[in-house]
Formats: sequence, C-alpha cells, structure tokens
Amino acid sequence: MTFQSCLRQLLPALLLVGFAGQPSQANAPEVRPVVAQHNLGERVWQLVDSQFAGHFDRDQWGQWRRHLTTGAGSSRATLNTVLTVLNDPYTRLLSPEEFRQFSLTASGTDIGVGLRFDPASQPPLVARVIPNSPAARAGVRSGDRLLAIDGRPAVGLAPDSLSLRLRGTEGTRVTLTLTRTGRTLKLRLLRARFRIPAVLATLLSTSTGGSNIGYLRLLEFTDRSPAEVAAAIDWLEAGGSTGLLLDLRGNPGGRVESAAEIAQMFLGEGPIATVTTRSGTELLLAHGVARTSLPLVVLIDEHTASAAELLAAALGDNRRAALVGSTTYGKAAIQRYFPLPDGSALCLTIGYYRTPRSTEIHYRGVVPDIVIPDAPTDKGPDPQYRAAARLLEAEISPR
Repeated sequence: MTFQSCLRQLLPALLLVGFAGQPSQANAPEVRPVVAQHNLGERVWQLVDSQFAGHFDRDQWGQWRRHLTTGAGSSRATLNTVLTVLNDPYTRLLSPEEFRQFSLTASGTDIGVGLRFDPASQPPLVARVIPNSPAARAGVRSGDRLLAIDGRPAVGLAPDSLSLRLRGTEGTRVTLTLTRTGRTLKLRLLRARFRIPAVLATLLSTSTGGSNIGYLRLLEFTDRSPAEVAAAIDWLEAGGSTGLLLDLRGNPGGRVESAAEIAQMFLGEGPIATVTTRSGTELLLAHGVARTSLPLVVLIDEHTASAAELLAAALGDNRRAALVGSTTYGKAAIQRYFPLPDGSALCLTIGYYRTPRSTEIHYRGVVPDIVIPDAPTDKGPDPQYRAAARLLEAEISPR
C-alpha cells in the first residue's frame, strides 16, 4: 500500500481528531440529562467493544453494558472507573475542558503558561519551557521543580493534570511555587495564548570548520510539524548544510500522521511502520521523492516517546540514519479521540505499531546504534550531542 493511500485509509481511522460526531447546538434537545447520560454510557461501551485494540475479557466487558447504560452508571466518574478494567493506561475519558485543551494543543497553539514536564519525576520536573511563553518571560528554567500551583500541592500530579491546572482563561493569573538548586521561588504569571513551535533549526560549524551541520530539533508532533520541518530542511540546505542532526530527545510524540509525513521527507521510499488494529495489520509505506538526501544522524533519549519513536525507528531500520543516545520511552500504542455527545471525549487505544523490521518496542523502547548515557550539562554541548556530531562529521568529511 502506498504512503498516500495508507494515510487516507488507515491513519484517519486511527488518530485524527474530528468534531463531526458532536451534535450541533441547533439540533440538540433542550433538556434531556437522563437520555444524554444513557447515550454517553452506551456510546463508550460500543466504542470499546468494537475498536479497543488491547487484550481484555470480552465476556466481562459485556456484563458491564447494562450498568453503563443506566443513569448512575453512565456518569463520567463511573465510566473512568470502569475503563480501568481494560488495564490500559492510555484509555480514559476526557472532560469537555480537557478535550478542548487537547484539540487546541494539537493544532500548535496553547493558552496557559508554556511548560512541559518529565512524566517520571516527582516533584514535577520542568522538562521544557516553550519559547516566548509566559513561563519563558518569567524566567522559569528547564530543571526547575514545581511544588505548588496557586498554593495547591503539585507533587504526585501526572503531566496531563498539571497542564490542565496551568491552562485557563487568557488573561487570568496563576502563581507557581518552584524550587531551583535549593532555593524556593514564587512567580506570578499571566496566562496567554501562544504558538507552540514544533521545530528549532540552526547551522553549526563542524569542529574542523570545513563544513556546516544543520541542527534540527523536533519538539513535538502537531498539525504544523510537517510544514515546519520541510521549511527547516530547505533553510538548512540553502545555508550550506552538508549533513543533518535531527534531535528527538524529550519529544513526547503527538500525531502519528505528522510523524509519518516527516519520515517520508527523509526516506522517499520504504516501510515506515506496521500498524495493527482490530481490522487487521497494514504496512505503512513511504512512496515518493525524499525532500533531502543529506547524511543524517538522530538523537534519542528516555523521553523520546510515541510518534517520535516511530520516526526514529523508521529512519534507523531503513539505514537512513544512525541513532545516538539512550533507549527511548517505549510507547507504541496509538490512540484516537472520539468526541461524545456531552462535549467530552474518549481517548481509546485502537492500534499498535511495530518498526519496519517488525521489532516490538512497546514498553521496551528503541535501542540506539550508539549508546551514550543521558548526562546533559549547562557547560557546552552534552555528551550525546558531541557523539552524534562527531559521527556526522566523519560521514561528511572528504575521504
């Protein structure tokens, strides 16, 4: 199956967020709370029963149907509790506000303060500060730890819950209590709308000064990511780059469709991934002309996750790039967000992917070709970057 046809037939069924399933306000019933709740429970049950890709006890799930379609059993709190029987950490019900915020972020825009957190660290560790965001302007730094939001403890909260608390109405204020190298800081920030850049690109001289390396850091996969990557590649090549260093460290993933489009820019032709859903297994293929043929090295680490792992594995398995760094996070589950009648949405795991060589990476991660422990430093380039740059320089140097 070609890249274009597979995207049309497979990926929209997997992960595209759409609003067509929500009734228009003009046609919505005036007040029917019992019917709405009944429909909510029935809709969730049917979606799980027909599309959930994980292993689950279908007989047990069938027994939940009657409970979920009663007034009390179909509340959002009860539905989320029942969904835990699936033993899938990624399947959950989003409130209308959570779904609205997710949809906004997926488009490459956000309203809030502009922080991303390490999912494995407590107290919550700031993994990235979005450039030109309220947090960046207030002086929040990567490596800071968040202790409280408006006086309420942040310890123990998952990144999604943290993000929801930090987002809010544009123009409202939020107070963050942070710790930095033993000092406690209290900052008052004004929530604002800001664009989330997907790509940072720069030209760097090699250690010999004989050529330029194009450094391209891909931060996350939004609707805008493919266009931003394409523009960055063109700009780097026009600036005289003789090789590319693609940095996927800390990339939490995002839209698999965007990752597949970016993979084609580097591959031209070749397998991207094997995707398995309840409907069967499909091979996702790149088919066309690559945007660049420059030598490529990819940086990965333990925070490279989901769609970022798909891209890294596709480039590595096709021998398009060497992978440098540490083993990635290990998430090969694909979710789709199903809008529900009350404005909420069901985030449901509806597929899993394997690498082009059929390697299983779920809960295992992508293993780099050259393993360099993750030991970043504020004093110059980190060890992983130095190793990747040396490898790229060796490849582009005249023989």
